[in-house]
Amino acid sequence: MSKSTLNEAVLSQLLDLMRNGQLQRCVEMGVEPEVLGQIQHPTVLSLLRNTPVSWVNVSINSSMILKLLTGAARSEEETRLIDRAIRLGPLPACSTSSSGSHLKRSHCSVPLLGFEPRADGGPSFPRIKTIIFGIAGPS
Repeated sequence: MSKSTLNEAVLSQLLDLMRNGQLQRCVEMGVEPEVLGQIQHPTVLSLLRNTPVSWVNVSINSSMILKLLTGAARSEEETRLIDRAIRLGPLPACSTSSSGSHLKRSHCSVPLLGFEPRADGGPSFPRIKTIIFGIAGPS
């Protein structure tokens, strides 16, 4: 994107925000309140739109992009796991394995939907865990 195109895009955004009464958002973008009053004049508008000088700086927060991508991948995996658990339905209550019958124990597999705390202190997402319980069989 050329400098003048970037200027024009930001100017269009500012004008749209001003039309919708979102002046505070314009100030948050870095435009001084005095400038907002002048932008509406046709000569100032034309000057800002057609200048070859870039008055807009763009910065990219790479670490935030990586966090968003990581969160999206994690969310997609969790959604896939939850959908699979729903599709499979409930597990049989208990199954007896050959080693379990020797020990007079059976094992139950129970899927649990839990929230595990994250190491970085961020929000926790549901995780499906299968817990195997040893249940004493008939004596």
